[in-house]
Amino acid sequence: MLPRLRKGETVGEESHRGVALLFSRTHMGKIYVVELDECAADVFGAVDGSRTLERVAESAGVTIQKAEEALSNLAQIGAVEAPDASPRE
Repeated sequence: MLPRLRKGETVGEESHRGVALLFSRTHMGKIYVVELDECAADVFGAVDGSRTLERVAESAGVTIQKAEEALSNLAQIGAVEAPDASPRE
């Protein structure tokens, strides 16, 4: 689907399926469009600006390691700022 969108082509009925597309821009202005897998979509949905890494993982239903990996990837494309590992006081 993404290659067709990049070329400005329409996406036909044959491509209809449940998909999570994320549009983001880094601080340097680079724009990304990525298709999130289920884990990354769940982690992205769990980030709320106040949750710790552990709480994000718990809310997303994934291990801390998977949450950390997904957050690192999302942070690289400017989609999130990775949360602290320690609870806030």
